[in-house]
Amino acid sequence: MGRRKFLSFGVSLGVGAVGVGFGAVGLAGCTGDRLPGPDRPDPSAAIPPTPTPTQLPGTVESATRETDLAIFAATALRRFRGELTIAQRHLLVCLRDAHRGHAAVLGRVDPLAPDGSTTTPNPTTPATPAGTPTPTTDASAGRPSVGHSPKAALAELRTLESRATKAYAALAESAAGPEDQQAGLVLLWGSLAAASAGYLTACRHGTDPGPGVIGDHRLNVIIPDQQTAVANLLRQCYAIIFGYQSAIAQLSGDRVDTASTRLAGYRDLRDRLAAQLDDQQARVPAAAAAYRLAVQPTSAGRAARLIAIMETRMLPFLGQWLATVDKADRSATLATMIRTADHTVEWSPKITVWPGYPTR
Repeated sequence: MGRRKFLSFGVSLGVGAVGVGFGAVGLAGCTGDRLPGPDRPDPSAAIPPTPTPTQLPGTVESATRETDLAIFAATALRRFRGELTIAQRHLLVCLRDAHRGHAAVLGRVDPLAPDGSTTTPNPTTPATPAGTPTPTTDASAGRPSVGHSPKAALAELRTLESRATKAYAALAESAAGPEDQQAGLVLLWGSLAAASAGYLTACRHGTDPGPGVIGDHRLNVIIPDQQTAVANLLRQCYAIIFGYQSAIAQLSGDRVDTASTRLAGYRDLRDRLAAQLDDQQARVPAAAAAYRLAVQPTSAGRAARLIAIMETRMLPFLGQWLATVDKADRSATLATMIRTADHTVEWSPKITVWPGYPTR
């Protein structure tokens, strides 16, 4: 159809919006017959290429480590299906799911973003989706062997969790990365170090954690300034001291000694935090006369449950404290957070995915 007939055809459709729009398309097609050249550059050449996202230091290697740990637990589950106790099966399922969750977050372009945000996976980072089958021969992929019994598999898993704890602790203490993301990175690595330390303790005790993990959905974190973080933690020290004093009366044997040691530790931490605020001429918050307990410790079991809840709820305040301390103090602060994660597992076998974060 020639140009004149084409335009006539467009007008013949009517004077309304459709006819005018169709005619405009015809005009555009008639005038765009010249190819790009030196005097007519290609419009697409002016669009800058999309930059490849830069992974934060340590995330690629850590995503691989977490994927390998998840595969190890899944392989042990499959290989020893008929030999595992219910407690062992639940433990391996929880550790598999926890490490899968870690790997998924580390594989994102922005692993510091809260879970459920619009962040997308980084295509350069290996990841193992929840339904991905595990290899039939784990040793062939260069991964540690699960051995020939559930006991051997859990012993090897303790070794792997210990190595992971040390690796994440080193990353938390150095926290290489952009300056404006330092606090978030310290919290991320500190959380992973505390998690692995807790999983090591869980493997050692072998107590049934139940069929599912807890604390697997991180909420948005607004890290406060250092003085605010210290004051918030001090208030929690007041509360947990009150709770321990209420719980100890219902305990007996080794449990009393363990709880008494933790109570003394929190009193020491309370005094150090108050002294720090006083040295900085900041307001030192006062303790309340009494605190409402999440569980009334009317028996040994309920007292243990109360302590487990208190220790778990203490972890996010320790995480914010860790994120704000000076670099020279990170090692000691992280040790406090790791000990708390260990004691949480001792009082409750539940597997926490992100200790140190506020979670849903």
